[in-house]
Amino acid sequence: MAIQDELISLEAKMVENLHGKGWNLKYSVASDDGLNINFFKKETIFYGSLSIVFLDKVDVVTFTMTISKSFDESGIRYILRDNIFTNETFNVFVNHISEFLDNGLKMYNDWSKTDILNLGDKIDLTSE
Repeated sequence: MAIQDELISLEAKMVENLHGKGWNLKYSVASDDGLNINFFKKETIFYGSLSIVFLDKVDVVTFTMTISKSFDESGIRYILRDNIFTNETFNVFVNHISEFLDNGLKMYNDWSKTDILNLGDKIDLTSE
């Protein structure tokens, strides 16, 4: 099975796992040339992003999963992000996807506005 077909199957499992938790698929891996999986969440003031990025390295294909939480205030975007896993092989992350999702969602839910302000990055939206 081609990597894209395997990712489409994994994406379906992720959609099922995230259903009812406020996370929506941004666009399907079937339509993404980069073979990435992206989910987003829009809350009252917070925005969330959950991404799996395909990394094609010499002799090995790996993936990195990232979670972020942000909010905009007075022309500044405050964003906190962290990797749930980095450079894992397909088999590792597909076999532990529920655990990785649970860890990522816990991180997201635990981050407060104060955490984002103190630990995150700041992006000036007025200069874009």
